[in-house]
Amino acid sequence: MVPGHSGIAWNEEADSMAKSALQKVPSMSYNVITFTTCKSLISKQVTTTWQQCWDRSVCARTTYKMVPSVGSKIIFPKNRCIAISYARLLLNDTTLRAHQYHTGLAETKVCECNQGVEDVYHFFFQCTHYTNARKQLLQSVQKSWTDAGCKGSPH
Repeated sequence: MVPGHSGIAWNEEADSMAKSALQKVPSMSYNVITFTTCKSLISKQVTTTWQQCWDRSVCARTTYKMVPSVGSKIIFPKNRCIAISYARLLLNDTTLRAHQYHTGLAETKVCECNQGVEDVYHFFFQCTHYTNARKQLLQSVQKSWTDAGCKGSPH
């Protein structure tokens, strides 16, 4: 009985009902779990929650398209400069005119070669101005890919 409830009919009735409900609850036994199991359960819950937030987020959709699952690993080249360039390409955050135009840093998206929009696809596959740089970059990426122990070629 809660002392503040004494003498008030409905409060005493609530106390009585609460006591009888507690007596009907079966006794609970507590299982001991190991640290490893506890860590695994917490990790699973955190990853699930993180994935739900990632799925529902309205920002970073370009990144989401590349890495839709939380915990997915991307293999980065060992060379820091190449790794930064790779990450920027994945995030569509480059110094190419399409991005500069989008951020207000360039007057046009058109490449200096006048053969299309200077975006990642144009840089890697079309632009005649970047032929030598493209070959060097692709050779570096292939070398980093091979050095990382990967088979075949990166796609």
